[in-house]
Amino acid sequence: MAAWSTRARGGGIWAPGGISVAGQSLFVATGNTFGVSTWRDGEAVFRLAPDLHRSSERRDFFAPPNWLALDQQDADLGATNPIPLNAGTSTNRQALMLALGKDGRGYLLDQNNLGGIGGSLAAETVSRRPIRTAPAVYEIGADLYVALQGAGGSLPVEGI
Repeated sequence: MAAWSTRARGGGIWAPGGISVAGQSLFVATGNTFGVSTWRDGEAVFRLAPDLHRSSERRDFFAPPNWLALDQQDADLGATNPIPLNAGTSTNRQALMLALGKDGRGYLLDQNNLGGIGGSLAAETVSRRPIRTAPAVYEIGADLYVALQGAGGSLPVEGI
């Protein structure tokens, strides 16, 4: 039986939406870790292989640059599963991932290169309250929408 865990105490994968799948990869978000002074996998999005193998390459994880403050405030990414998005036109699609935090921020990531610490394509406040939900994505014509439980804000993705 395979298992995966953060390299610190805490940092659980507990989002209501569980694990997201895109292609042959599993994507998970982790919660806050405890008693750390260097990043040990908390407050993050990870790409895992189907056997739960984890890579330490920057392209296979993302954490906000203020991960330590998020850890200390219990404002982690782990309350919401990352959500795969395929944005763009039918002939020019970009594989994206949206991570949402209990700090009310949304982080737009490149599915093929999550960017390591601080490597998001965009980061924006999308809610005035903590986000703890299982988001859904839907497409109407050429527009892509994400439904989530939160209060106020938006995440513009035009031009990406």
